[in-house]
Amino acid sequence: MNEEVKVNIDKADLFTIIQFGSKEDFIKKLQLENKSIENIKNLCDNNKVSLLSKCLAFRKFEIAKMLLTTGTAINVVSNQGLNELHYLVSNIHEVGAIAIGNILLEKGVDINLADKKYGNTPLWYLCLEATRSNSEELYAFIEKCLYLKPEIDKLNSSGISIRIMIEKGDFKFLSKLIKKVSEQK
Repeated sequence: MNEEVKVNIDKADLFTIIQFGSKEDFIKKLQLENKSIENIKNLCDNNKVSLLSKCLAFRKFEIAKMLLTTGTAINVVSNQGLNELHYLVSNIHEVGAIAIGNILLEKGVDINLADKKYGNTPLWYLCLEATRSNSEELYAFIEKCLYLKPEIDKLNSSGISIRIMIEKGDFKFLSKLIKKVSEQK
C-alpha cells in the first residue's frame, strides 16, 4: 500500500514528492513552480532515473499515467542500465501495474534491455516474478511480451537465460507459453 507522509512541497523536489507524497502534492508542486507536466515530463535525477521510472518504483501509477499521456520519453536508461519496465517489475503485483505495463509495451518499451549489474532484462524479472505467483493477469502480460519476440536465449552474467530459468525450474505454465508463442511465429 502507498503510505504517504506529509511532504513540505515548498522545499521538496519533484522526485521526493513522487517518493513520499501524493498525486495532489505533485500537482500542487507544479502549480507552486508555475510549471506544467509538459515542462517536466522528461526530467531525470543524478542517476538518470526519470520521473516516470521513479513513479513506477514507488507505485505512483496515477502520476505515471499523467506522464504517459503527455508523451514522456520511454526507454530512458538509468546509470544502472534500467528502463521503465525494470522499475515496474518489482511492483507488478500491485493493482494497476499491469495496465501501466501494457501502456509501456504499446509505447515501445525495450523488453530486451539488460541491466548492468546482472545482465537481466525486464522480461527475465517478469518471468521470475511469475514463478512466485499464480496470477493469470501476469501470465497474460508475459504472453503479450513473448509475442514481441524477445531474446529468451540471451544469457545473463550468471549464464542463465529466460529459457534456462524456466526449463530448469520446471515452470510448466511458462514453458507452455514459450512453446505456444514459438509455434505461432
